[in-house]
Amino acid sequence: LPDFARGQADLMLDPELFEPADVAAELDA
Repeated sequence: LPDFARGQADLMLDPELFEPADVAAELDA
């Protein structure tokens, strides 16, 4: 897989790897 596709697959398999502070703050709110 190309690096981009591999990165997207990693995010889908483990969404916790992609957790911006803004999203985390909204989830905690």
